[in-house]
Amino acid sequence: MLIGHDTIGEATYLMKKAKKKHYLEELIELCSKVVEIKDTKQFVKSPSRYVIEQAKIKTGLGSIKEEEFLKLVDLPLSQINQLFDRYESFNVNLDTNLTFSIEIDSKEEIELFKKLEKLCKAINELEYPIGSTELIKQALNNSIELSEEAKFIPSWRYIVSVKNMIV
Repeated sequence: MLIGHDTIGEATYLMKKAKKKHYLEELIELCSKVVEIKDTKQFVKSPSRYVIEQAKIKTGLGSIKEEEFLKLVDLPLSQINQLFDRYESFNVNLDTNLTFSIEIDSKEEIELFKKLEKLCKAINELEYPIGSTELIKQALNNSIELSEEAKFIPSWRYIVSVKNMIV
């Protein structure tokens, strides 16, 4: 049973994913000025290593020691490493799309949700305000929240927290 959608979690995830993609694009743009990136998956594992290996092949100096090779060429390794660190700082997978729908399936969770729905319906039907909405939410242990239409609805956050206690 679908009971909500984590819009804040989704927005955060999409922002992180966009930033990570941006840093990858910057990294590819920078490294493409030095070498051709033929294998993106291999490149993403270690861009500086990939650039060094490809540059050695490109220059025909594949058998020379890495330290000696780096003395002979000017590679933007510090920029590459800096961009790669920024890219790696976002713990999202660019190839995966997550769903932020909140679903429940156990009998206990559905029962709790339905009881909270009845409670919300009763509060919403009151003709006169019964107090501060924040105080009402707190008094009910944040088991209900206000919708965008200013109506009380069951809190999926509360149900998920209870779900973790139901074993």
